[in-house]
Amino acid sequence: MVNIVWFQFDLRINDHLPLFDASSAGSIIPLFIYDEKIWEGNDRSNRHRKFLFESLVDLDNELKKYQISLYVKIGDPLKIFNELLSKYGKYSIYFHHETNINYHRLKVEKIKKWFQNNSIEFHEYQKNAVVAGLKSRNVWSQKWKEIINNEVVSQPKQITGDYLSDNQIIKLEEYFVKEGDFQKGGRSEGLKKLNEFLKSRSRTYQIDISKPQKSVYSSSRLSPYLSFGCLSLREINQKLEKRIIQLEDKFWRKSLNSFGNRLKWHCHFIQKLEDEPLIESKNLHSAYDKIRKPEDLNIDTFNSWKEGFTGFPMIDACMRSLIKTGWINFRMRALLMSFHSYNLFNHWKPAADYLATLFLDYEPGIHFSQCQMQSGTTGINTLRVYSPIKQSMDQDPSGEFIKKWVPELKDVSINDIHTPWLSQKKEKYINPIVDEKGSRKRALYEIAQIRKYNDFKKTSKKIYDKHGSRKNTQDQRRRQKEMKLPKSEQLTLF
Repeated sequence: MVNIVWFQFDLRINDHLPLFDASSAGSIIPLFIYDEKIWEGNDRSNRHRKFLFESLVDLDNELKKYQISLYVKIGDPLKIFNELLSKYGKYSIYFHHETNINYHRLKVEKIKKWFQNNSIEFHEYQKNAVVAGLKSRNVWSQKWKEIINNEVVSQPKQITGDYLSDNQIIKLEEYFVKEGDFQKGGRSEGLKKLNEFLKSRSRTYQIDISKPQKSVYSSSRLSPYLSFGCLSLREINQKLEKRIIQLEDKFWRKSLNSFGNRLKWHCHFIQKLEDEPLIESKNLHSAYDKIRKPEDLNIDTFNSWKEGFTGFPMIDACMRSLIKTGWINFRMRALLMSFHSYNLFNHWKPAADYLATLFLDYEPGIHFSQCQMQSGTTGINTLRVYSPIKQSMDQDPSGEFIKKWVPELKDVSINDIHTPWLSQKKEKYINPIVDEKGSRKRALYEIAQIRKYNDFKKTSKKIYDKHGSRKNTQDQRRRQKEMKLPKSEQLTLF
């Protein structure tokens, strides 16, 4: 009986337990199915398809070292699995459990029922440290440690299988345009980035992480390789720990420890979508359904924000940079989302869908959780209202980043670069599309009214119990005992 390894968002042969087990059991078919409803959906774009193709070619090259090729099919997964049943008879299938958009989740559930109805043996494996069917968040942190510290699964010593003539991997080139200044896909490229980061670029990681210009170099840039599964979180974490031990430079070690802390947040946010699939489309806290409704979207201000023509130099520079490169740092992502949801007072969902098409490292679990968090709809997180003026002055004081991406301002002085509309020289730049201070006050007032509802805290407590991070500190335990939520009543300007 043949064993099928169904690759999805795990495009590697290292630390891949389904592949290891399947190849140990006998002959395999390494399969990737290009589901057009996934890869050409509203949350995907050309840059994702290009990165995917590069990653698949790289995976295929690795498999060819075993004298076997990656078998790529284009179409509906259920139909393709049925064709394989007709061709091979009964087979076993091995794959990772993926946490993805609702369409993917429902599709996989339907496929698994089809497997059962057709007596096909399937083996579904946990991916990274996201736990399917998690009973309590109280045990998640310990589970994360156990999983991440487990030994990395070695690549198989031997893989056997037949060459399949109807492979469609080359046909995938028809599904994207070869353009754009984006990171190249594939495990080989991911390993290069990882080694560069650990050996040199990471020293200033902590102090440069929020600076839009410097973070291009000092950040790990590993996120797309994690999103597509070219690298596993476990192998990154274990290489990181080895590097920290090697270093005597305390400043450098501090930076790498800071990066290590953020690796845990990766699975923390994906776990939210795993436990609550509706995070993709609905407010986590239902009280916010009363304001900023999707149908009330201001198309004019939304389009100005989308294109990077808001009149706020830092907002516009971030958006234009993102459109061109597919990446900006976390602080600037939060700034873009905050401006859209607070200053423009639009519902978070249209912005989330648009940004998903731009972020090369788009990971649904992280993305939708963060978009809600930065829009203040979770009911359990601090309301961080990022000031586009303050962030501009703090993170790009010389205007280097702004001048690179907003060439209209290249000759503007440092004194005027952050607020050109206030310049005595009447700079030739569009005026702000919204009053920053007034719009912020309005947003905070509206949200404050929502938080006054009698059942707001009760609902927030339920959300925290299900999704909140657990920090084993005396203060955290005190707050839990008093049934108060961490920082839930704070309104903070950044």
